[in-house]
Amino acid sequence: MIKVSWVSDLYWVLGDTLGYIVHEGLTDDLVYVSYDTTYITGFDGMEVLLSNKVSYSNADGEINNMIAPVQIMEGDTMTLYWSYYDSVEFNEGSIKIVLE
Repeated sequence: MIKVSWVSDLYWVLGDTLGYIVHEGLTDDLVYVSYDTTYITGFDGMEVLLSNKVSYSNADGEINNMIAPVQIMEGDTMTLYWSYYDSVEFNEGSIKIVLE
């Protein structure tokens, strides 16, 4: 297994809410209803990185990474930088990804 570090040149900023939770249940007549909504607040101004910071290779040497762009980034080009040490040498590089 090899540990790979990732850094992206893009990020996005959260607004005043992260999202919401809709509370649902059944009435006395067994009708399914939504009865309350709780907003998840307190995240205003937090930066969201576009990439995982670290991933590990599997037994076949494959490496996976997740990115989290938002719709407003459509058409932007993200540069994803990677680096790893394989017990012999340090390796690094980058990948350019056009966000569609």
